[in-house]
Amino acid sequence: MACIGMTRGLACGIALGLLAGCGGSGGGTDGAPTRQSSYSNIPPNRFVYDVAARRLTLIYESGGGLVDWRALDPDGLQDGFYSHGRLEENSFTPRRMFIIGQTPSGGGWVFSDVQASGLAGYQFDRVFRTDLPDASAGSATYLGDYAGQYARFEVTVGGSEFQDFGHMLGDVELTVDFMDGDVSGRISGRANTGGADAADVVLQSGNLDAGSFSGGTLGGTFVGGTSSSGTYAGMLVGANGEEIIGNIRISHGAGSNRYVESGSFIAVHEP
Repeated sequence: MACIGMTRGLACGIALGLLAGCGGSGGGTDGAPTRQSSYSNIPPNRFVYDVAARRLTLIYESGGGLVDWRALDPDGLQDGFYSHGRLEENSFTPRRMFIIGQTPSGGGWVFSDVQASGLAGYQFDRVFRTDLPDASAGSATYLGDYAGQYARFEVTVGGSEFQDFGHMLGDVELTVDFMDGDVSGRISGRANTGGADAADVVLQSGNLDAGSFSGGTLGGTFVGGTSSSGTYAGMLVGANGEEIIGNIRISHGAGSNRYVESGSFIAVHEP
């Protein structure tokens, strides 16, 4: 679509494609437009997002019908992020939640979701060509926002039962070392939209390869809770790699509750 490279907030439809079997694909060795996804077990389809109408639609390319998701308005959701939920028939309760984010230049989109089943995933789109920085760029700092969602489960003797969804917001800081080819960072100031604080998520040192990176996480639990290790991934976008899109997926607990969190982050290079 002609408007796909425009800045965020403009009234245009954005196609976010999910391709079967593309899990773990790289960011393109030359910074070319590309797609990276953790999804591998779904039929070929594409997501279309209409900013003006605030409508996220899944179009099955196999000839199936359209599935629409309701726009949500969580308190404090940062500029450039959009929240949507899929409703079950005859129900007002979402069974799947999405956070979509667009970079300031329009050069990157990140799509993160979590389901009532506990599954979670992501997709990155580099919209136009990125001239990736080389080793001479040294180390660079990127600052931005994190917007996530989680599915809450009550742990019982027989397992766990889905309860509801929530949103988690925070600030992200990333350090990219182009010489050594690694990325690290932290998501801080974390709190859900109800005001409950959560610990920082530490993004441990991860490998940077062809503009894409991934690694493990530590922390992220609600105050007084427990957390297990998680993962993060990201991609350099923008004309000169001045923007980053990314996702974290973690599991943490508090009392009798277990949380599966999946969220999007967008960060911009700070000179």
